[in-house]
Amino acid sequence: MNIWIIFDNSNNQNYLKQINFIDNSLKKLNIDYKLIKNTDITQKYININKKPSKVFYYSTNLLEKIKLLENNNIKVINNYNNTSLVNNKISQLEILSKHNLTPKIYLNINEITKYPIILKYKNSILSNGVFIINNEDELLSKTSNYNKEDYILQEFFNYKPDLILKVFIYNNNIISSYKKEEINGFISSSTHQLTEYERNIALKAIKLLNLEYGSVDIIYKDVLKPYICEVNTVPNIINIYNITNINIINEIYKLNKS
Repeated sequence: MNIWIIFDNSNNQNYLKQINFIDNSLKKLNIDYKLIKNTDITQKYININKKPSKVFYYSTNLLEKIKLLENNNIKVINNYNNTSLVNNKISQLEILSKHNLTPKIYLNINEITKYPIILKYKNSILSNGVFIINNEDELLSKTSNYNKEDYILQEFFNYKPDLILKVFIYNNNIISSYKKEEINGFISSSTHQLTEYERNIALKAIKLLNLEYGSVDIIYKDVLKPYICEVNTVPNIINIYNITNINIINEIYKLNKS
């Protein structure tokens, strides 16, 4: 097995720790791999190097490079189309909402029957770019300078803000799951045994988005009912390891061998 792992040309120390973790894990597995900066992926580089059997990436900013690799008949996990879809939070929420995995989506203002509602911009990350809108005037002030495809309107719901589940899935296998919760003002993370319903919605979200792997964030409406918050393609592998003692690099390797 000949694998390439593409990563960002970044000096962020937390990000580089993730890359070092990947590197050290792969060395112990004694497989043929290359860790390659995104800036090094050029047509010339592809031409002069042995083509890999698979390419993984560890950044959300590599669409151009994924497209280049695929144009050279190199398999990238996840592929260009599906990565583009997931990177656009609006597109993924629209798909998940159609299957009742997220709160209701309003396609236009006329569908709104009551306020408050939630406004999310396309490139929102967690709470950044997410607003509670209490009336139509607030909505117009937040959207007047944006195109319709740059934001999404969502049903407001009471959710348990101090609890979130994170589930990592590869090839329809749940590799790890843990919860982050606030207890007496402190954030605590621990392994979590998924219920059958939690397993089902996490697996369904990955399948609907046509991903080979992904990290699913689950929140709770009215404390009891889980909903998908969002899906990402770049999990925090060190967090997963520190909390669950599961090295997802090793688990992916085992599944590829089987």
